[in-house]
Amino acid sequence: MTTKDVARAAKRGPYAKSEERRQTILDAAHAVFAARGYRGGSLQDVADRAGMSQTSLLHYFPSKRDLLMSVLERRDEITSGAFPDDMEEGLADSVIRTALYNEDIPGVIELYTVLCAESVTDEHPGRDYFTERYERLRGARVARVVVPLVGAACGACFTTVPLNRRSQIRAGNAIDWCESCGVILYYADEQGG
Repeated sequence: MTTKDVARAAKRGPYAKSEERRQTILDAAHAVFAARGYRGGSLQDVADRAGMSQTSLLHYFPSKRDLLMSVLERRDEITSGAFPDDMEEGLADSVIRTALYNEDIPGVIELYTVLCAESVTDEHPGRDYFTERYERLRGARVARVVVPLVGAACGACFTTVPLNRRSQIRAGNAIDWCESCGVILYYADEQGG
């Protein structure tokens, strides 16, 4: 070891090495859970992918549940750039922007899809995370996501909807959204049906 190597190691210290190892484990767990899900992926699979023993892995994450929750937190950190400060955009624009952003991050869509689907089962450790996440996202959006046409306008922001689009909505031939506020529009007859 050269003097330069000793100086570099001293500068980094044990905390930096531990944090590096922790990130390696989270990356490995991300890949395993994205490919096999929480139930299908084992701690041994994660340890093997991280190049360590399961005992060493348990030093950093005392349980599989702790590891899952840390992976989900890390996923939120990775994808946080998809959410601008201005959350006034419409729902459709938000969904499209988020999907395009996440498309460029390897494994993030797979991880989210698999774990979200698994979380609907009883006693899944990620169930509360996904429930709270959806509640938080819904709260950040327009309270009404699906609204009726009111005359020729959107029932939420009262922007006029072009005739050809209104005709398609009334006929039930299209699902459309307001270009102004982003809510999904539907036709309700005069009796409220």
